[in-house]
Amino acid sequence: MEMKDEFDKLWKVNDRKVNKQQAYKAFKKNYKEFKKYCLQNKCSFAQVYENWKVAEYKSKDLLDEEGNVDKTKLQFVCHLSTWLNGWRWEDEIIVFESEEEKWFNSYTGIIDMGASIGLIFDEEKQTFPEFKKVVFAKVPRE
Repeated sequence: MEMKDEFDKLWKVNDRKVNKQQAYKAFKKNYKEFKKYCLQNKCSFAQVYENWKVAEYKSKDLLDEEGNVDKTKLQFVCHLSTWLNGWRWEDEIIVFESEEEKWFNSYTGIIDMGASIGLIFDEEKQTFPEFKKVVFAKVPRE
């Protein structure tokens, strides 16, 4: 595949479509190192960017309730040329769960956690608060 075709696929998954010419210059400049990274990780340029993008969007809370990108917040995402020149494909992005997403803050989360350690909730045998107490005793909340 030609370099231009690889760039076009990368550009396609980029949501902030500005400075395409600058982005292509940065792609050519960093092609060798980026390609080496892709070969080592057995993925395409577009896959690497897509994986980074998902983590970045989650960490910066750029997704709406349906999980779609909130286009009004794209100003907080770097241009593709900046991403390429900064070798951002090597970034380690840590995504923190919101309090609502933690397993111990929801009925289904507690039921699922109990099931994962072999506890089955049966309404006829115990109340939910009793089940919750047993799960909390066996699984630390972090």
